[in-house]
Amino acid sequence: MDQWRDELPVEEWAPVFSGSVDAVPRETLEAAVRILRLLPGIERLTLSSPHGPIGVERRSSATAWQAADRVTMALLASSPEVTGIVAHPYDPRDGLRMATPSDPFLTRDGGVPAAISASEYLGEITPDEAARRRRLHLDGVDAEDPLQTLWDAEEPHPPDPVA
Repeated sequence: MDQWRDELPVEEWAPVFSGSVDAVPRETLEAAVRILRLLPGIERLTLSSPHGPIGVERRSSATAWQAADRVTMALLASSPEVTGIVAHPYDPRDGLRMATPSDPFLTRDGGVPAAISASEYLGEITPDEAARRRRLHLDGVDAEDPLQTLWDAEEPHPPDPVA
């Protein structure tokens, strides 16, 4: 398990600014970003100004999510006593993300793009079929999948197995 620990990103997030950003000097925004770096438990700052609020938010990069998925897969594969991992977001409206040995991804798309690419690379599907599946994934609807409506049904989250 030590190998995947060495590949963790040091800091894989980028600041995202919103609101009256032009009303303050660049140094002010840099100081706000520094606060986020110093306090990793804080997701967002709001700076008050006479011109309106300025939001400074941390957004994890795709690289960080991919690294998290690699670590999740390694953890689940090497620790059979772990039956699930539940990620609790900063904002509870984002919902829980759960990875299990049968679905070892914490990313929102559940590793679908990686699975399509792997199937294409292994020759399990043709490039045309891979392109069709990518389009369906981006569109979010697969008319050929009878489970699509069941999967998308508004249901309460399953109980937290880690509790």
